[in-house]
Amino acid sequence: MKSNFIPRRDGDLYTLEGNFSRKIVIHGPALGLDADEIAESVAILERHMNAYSGMNSKKAESKSATELNLQESRNAKNELRRIAKKIKACKKYTPAIGDDLSIIGPDVPEQALATMKPSLSAVYNGNELVIKFRKNGTSGVNIYSRRGSETDYAFLGFDASSPYIDARVKLDTSRPEAREYYAMFIDGDKEIGQPSDTLKVIVP
Repeated sequence: MKSNFIPRRDGDLYTLEGNFSRKIVIHGPALGLDADEIAESVAILERHMNAYSGMNSKKAESKSATELNLQESRNAKNELRRIAKKIKACKKYTPAIGDDLSIIGPDVPEQALATMKPSLSAVYNGNELVIKFRKNGTSGVNIYSRRGSETDYAFLGFDASSPYIDARVKLDTSRPEAREYYAMFIDGDKEIGQPSDTLKVIVP
């Protein structure tokens, strides 16, 4: 029994449609097919090909817009932290002004600070590892990692806004790589609280 010639994947269907549309105008007359019927078939296929191309274009635009928003969000947050720090250092600054500008965070009990710890999650997008976290009112997190046969954790960097992007190339690109991560909250310029639970990831 012959298998179904219609592909399951839209990308493969798009390729088939393009080839069919080009070739049917050659073979159709020889087969005795009506010109109007050929034209209608081609028009139906072209409508799907246009829709498929449009969908992919929108996906690319959406991804670009998401990446731009992420970058500008980081820039905005960093600028808010910078200008807020400068404002609070001004001689005429008062808590009332800080409250009016919404640049005063909620008070956190010292006991809570000592026990709080980050929570990490990760997604591998095919090129890099995206590590997500919540700041919980802190300045950000320090990220530490070890991978492969490494026995000690190495400091990867500080991030003031989620996510942290680990774009390191695998130690051995021919095989999957096991990686472990943990994070510490940062308050000002010092680590506070407890280390996060270890996040274990396999980079394929």
